[in-house]
Parts: sequence; C-alpha cells; structure tokens
Amino acid sequence: MSYNNLIIFLTDRCRSGCSTCNVRAVPGNSGMLKIEDIDSFLSNPDVSGSNKKYIIWTGGEPFENFSVLEYGIAMAGNKKFRSEILSSGYWFRDTPEMLTELVQKGNFSLRISIDSEHILFSGEDLLLDLTGECLKKNIELNFTVRDLPGDESASKILNSIKINYPDYTSVRMSDPRWIHHIPHVPIDKNDPYSLPETSSLNNTGCKLVFRDLVVGWSGDVYPCCGLFSLPGFEKYSTGNIRNGGRPELQYKKVVELFRMIGEHGPSGIFQKFDPTKTKGLMQEFGNQCHACLYFLRKYDVQLKNILSG
Repeated sequence: MSYNNLIIFLTDRCRSGCSTCNVRAVPGNSGMLKIEDIDSFLSNPDVSGSNKKYIIWTGGEPFENFSVLEYGIAMAGNKKFRSEILSSGYWFRDTPEMLTELVQKGNFSLRISIDSEHILFSGEDLLLDLTGECLKKNIELNFTVRDLPGDESASKILNSIKINYPDYTSVRMSDPRWIHHIPHVPIDKNDPYSLPETSSLNNTGCKLVFRDLVVGWSGDVYPCCGLFSLPGFEKYSTGNIRNGGRPELQYKKVVELFRMIGEHGPSGIFQKFDPTKTKGLMQEFGNQCHACLYFLRKYDVQLKNILSG
C-alpha cells in the first residue's frame, strides 16, 4: 500500500475547546481508539511493510487517550516508524509525569499548537515550562502555527522561547520541520476570522487526497485528514481497520468521488452538480481545503444519496 505517512486520530476529546477546531473536539466527546485497534492495524503487513515514515498521533488531544498513545509509541518504534505527537500541551499543567512515562516507551517528537485559541487555554508559562522539560529529556520539540488573520500569538510565544532558550532556538530554526504553518480553514459560515484576499478557484487537482493513510477514532479510514468538521463525515470513510486491521478501499463510490477531487480539485464537485458552469467559480476561497469543505457541505444531500445508493 502506497502512502506518505500515517495520521492517527486517537480521540475526538479535548479540553481546549477551540471554537474553530476542525474536529469539533470538546471535553465531553467520547470517541477513542483502542489498544487492540493499534495492535491489529500496525501488525498488518499492508501498513507496516513501509517503515521509516512518520506516524502522526493526533486528535482531539491525543494525551486524553494516554494508555493507547503509550502503546502506540512503543509499537511504532518496534515497527521502525518515527512518531510525532500533535498536542496543545495543556495536560502538562496537571500531569507532567505523562511526559516521563512516554519517554520510557520509545522515541517521538512533540509538536505543539501555538495559535491564539490554543494559547488562551494552555498559557505561555506552561508552554515555556514544557519546552524546558523537553530539552531536559532530549525530546525534539516543534510547533504548529495556524495562520489566523491578525493573530500574533505564535510570534510572541516563539520570541519568549528564543529569550529563555536561545541555544535551542538557534539550533532548531534552521530545520524546516521546526515550524509548521497550516492555513486556517473555516468550518462553517459563522467562522469569526476573515479570510485573506484570494483569487477565484481554478480547476487544479488536489495532492492531499489519498496522500496519507488517515485513521479516525472509530477505526474508519479517510481519504484526507480535513473531513471531520463536516456533518455526517462518516459517509466519506473508505474502510475500517477493525476489519482485521486492513485499511482496504471498501467503499467504491467514496473512492471514485475523491479520486475525482484529486484529479480536478474542489471545482470537480461543483461541476458534478452544475455541469453547465464550466468556466470556473466566482466564489472566493482562502485555499483548496476551504473550497472542498464548502462544496461537500453545499451538496451534502446529493452526495449522501449518491454514496448510499
């Protein structure tokens, strides 16, 4: 099976409760992958036959499913995968010992989200303390910056880290993995952040479709990692790892839909239902993910009928 990396959503639970979370993760959510899911999935030769790639452990907050995260880090190392954990870091306030316990299970890098919504919950002092602890334990620490319009939180945090840990900053700043910038993708029409000026969407394809092997907290497999904000996103699953751990493309109509998006981009969805409008779109979008989610939401009923028919 060909893929770049594994992206595993361990849970849809998170205490940060960011208003624009693309997973709509909140404290009361209960979706959790199980140890037996990880065991079955990573033992499958279709998955583990290609090592030296990253397993990206995410959520929600992956530390909310800590026992499975521990197991996954250990097993990933045994299978020769490299692990990276995407986190907001808030768990370090009440349970810093989890970092020590996790280091004993295997090697991993930690990537902390530092946009304003995450910082509002976790706090600058906590992130400075977490940075210091990662340096003591020789854990590679990286950051994700979601580009929210007018948001200066990331630059302020990074400047504080530079002041407090100048040697760390001077070493990491030359590594392209240190800061990962991701675009802001509105999850609904009430999104509070204005988008930058954009040009009309063109008909280029999408390189993200089927690029990674994406597993949700229910064991479902998805063609990309950006679908979870959609109502009824489960209908876009292409299979489930609880079927013997095999991430097979079981649902042909979903596969056909996303292969079309891969070839023609988000405008392919629009043209599927409005074929007379072939000269492009006048709607402005911040990026392809924004456009894709917009059209999947706009034609939700039609798509549901097609995929279930």
